[in-house]
Amino acid sequence: FKSWWKLAMWLVSLLLLFIATPPVAPQSFLSTNRDDAARFAAEILTAASLISLLLPWWKGRKARTR
Repeated sequence: FKSWWKLAMWLVSLLLLFIATPPVAPQSFLSTNRDDAARFAAEILTAASLISLLLPWWKGRKARTR
């Protein structure tokens, strides 16, 4: 849990910067609005959390069956 918490704090701080600084120009190649950036940030945090929480469980499950 402690390693997940550290990962979550780093990701949340980086993703907040990502949400706060989207390109302003509407004709930009990478133009996104804050709603899209927030949705993408939530997807990244969810995926990273699931991977970091389920990977040790999966490795432990495989080790117990051997």
